Amino acid sequence: EIEPGFIKVSLRSKGEIDVSVIARYFGGGGHKNAAGYRINDTFENARNRLLERLTYYKLL
Repeated sequence: EIEPGFIKVSLRSKGEIDVSVIARYFGGGGHKNAAGYRINDTFENARNRLLERLTYYKLL
């Protein structure tokens, strides 16, 4: 949490997993193996939304 209600999410991967797809979905960016985004939400909601996306893209 970078300030109350704002979460900074950093994504890292190895190999063929493209985390930039997840970051772009949330309005962020980056590269295939290193990407990120910021989200205006609680930590718990941000975590749950990220897990939903990872499941959707079959990355979990």
